[in-house]
Amino acid sequence: MDAEEFRDLIAPFLNPSAQEVLEELFRDAINREGDLPAQLRHARIVYCLQRLASVRATGPLETILGALRDFPDETDELCSYLLSMCEADPRGVALICGEFLMGTSCMTDWQQAWVLRVLSRCVSSANEATVDAVTGYLSEPARGWLPRLEAARVLAANGTLGAEDARALRTQAPEAYKSDIAGLVAANHDRLPWSESFLDGIREDHLADVVIKGIIDSKA
Repeated sequence: MDAEEFRDLIAPFLNPSAQEVLEELFRDAINREGDLPAQLRHARIVYCLQRLASVRATGPLETILGALRDFPDETDELCSYLLSMCEADPRGVALICGEFLMGTSCMTDWQQAWVLRVLSRCVSSANEATVDAVTGYLSEPARGWLPRLEAARVLAANGTLGAEDARALRTQAPEAYKSDIAGLVAANHDRLPWSESFLDGIREDHLADVVIKGIIDSKA
């Protein structure tokens, strides 16, 4: 084997793959907070995460928790990536969500809601402490309605949302959220033994009835 043949043989092991390049670009954008203009950093994060999500690359998971805390303006992009990872690494995603919700001192309602929405897709892999923390959202009036709604979605997906909690939420919720509560119960009716009576009781609300029928028919 001559030198040129040997070079061609080992080239795949010497040159980074496209995925490795994207992962490094993402880490670089996250780590250079004060060095990159905000718009350029945002564009790079979006570009990298969209492509890494499309191939279910788990490499960025190790930096997502810190990024969620350091870059609240990137929450939707970071959580969109996490949503794409719920099947590839549900335990890892659930752990990130739990650590963010329980260990972050300052969170906006928007951040909490996004992370809770992600958790609803992988809650079966979450630990008990995380589920307990989410349960606490329902009894804390100081919480915003958006995170409280998403917390109910997590518990419904886990089969642990109580009938009384669901009824109290719908009674107390602003009008804009009532159909969402009907929808999350309908979407998880097979996990909630009390859901049929709950849904029957709110069908006089025409919007709720449309939402319930649409969701249950789509699952049939």
